[in-house]
Amino acid sequence: MVAFEAIPEIRVQNLLGIQFSRNFSELEQLINEHYLQTLSNNNYFDFIFIISYTGLFIVSLLLIVKALNFKVKKRWFLFCLVPGILDCIENFLFMSLLRGETSYFNFYYWVVRIKWGLLIPYVQILLAIFLFYILYHSYRFGYYLKAKFD
Repeated sequence: MVAFEAIPEIRVQNLLGIQFSRNFSELEQLINEHYLQTLSNNNYFDFIFIISYTGLFIVSLLLIVKALNFKVKKRWFLFCLVPGILDCIENFLFMSLLRGETSYFNFYYWVVRIKWGLLIPYVQILLAIFLFYILYHSYRFGYYLKAKFD
């Protein structure tokens, strides 16, 4: 995420404003001609970020399953892929919009909102899993130390 701000060739100002444009004319106002290459670069670089956060969701689910000795159906791992798939669809639609194909805007509009609607709870769950994992292992480590020195 830091790379998006650190690399000038992919730095996009007001990306959320662009993503949450209410109509195509609002989107056009936020995008100007000399900005197209930067938006395109950002969009391609975003695929690396998508792979990273999708992998993080899957690894987090694996950690919680292992820590609690749960049996989990494969569909829960497939659910981890949904925000990433929506993000990929969003990126392909955005590239079409950058080429001036306005007929995709309504689909783009809803894909962005559904993706963010899913991504926010996923991130909250991820933070809860991370906190649980830290506390769980801190407790086990403390218990180990106590047993070792008593």
